[in-house]
Amino acid sequence: MEQSHTGCRILRLQRNNGMDNRYNRQNRRKYSLKVHIVLVTKYRKQLLRGTIADDVKQKIYDISNSKRYSIIAMETDKDHIHFLISYDTTDRVCDIVKLIKQQTTYYLWQKYPNFLSKQYWKKRIFWSDGYFACSIGEVSSATIQKYIESQGQWLRIY
Repeated sequence: MEQSHTGCRILRLQRNNGMDNRYNRQNRRKYSLKVHIVLVTKYRKQLLRGTIADDVKQKIYDISNSKRYSIIAMETDKDHIHFLISYDTTDRVCDIVKLIKQQTTYYLWQKYPNFLSKQYWKKRIFWSDGYFACSIGEVSSATIQKYIESQGQWLRIY
């Protein structure tokens, strides 16, 4: 314990100087942002099978590499795709979803124009309008709440 200039005793917490791979570091930022996203095909058409499913996944990997996102997990079902993505503090989830939907739709229509024109009466449609997104963390919200509530109690001992 140390004595501050105001006479209060201060307990200094030691920093963990070991490498903590759970967090990304860039400039003065340390963060871990992950989101679970689900995209559904328009009209819930069961199109995510075989080569189309493989192409969608590969295109999402390509997009994530070019934008410096990290795909942690990804899998398709017949009419929807789930992926868990890690992203930067400067990105917004709505922009990530928009980019992925736009680029995968364009790519699929370039590769499968005859097949998709039989499925959809309007060109350039593949995904439904909405999406599901849920942020995830390394600990529960109850643990974070307790941590926040205890912040002032550990640093100063009078």
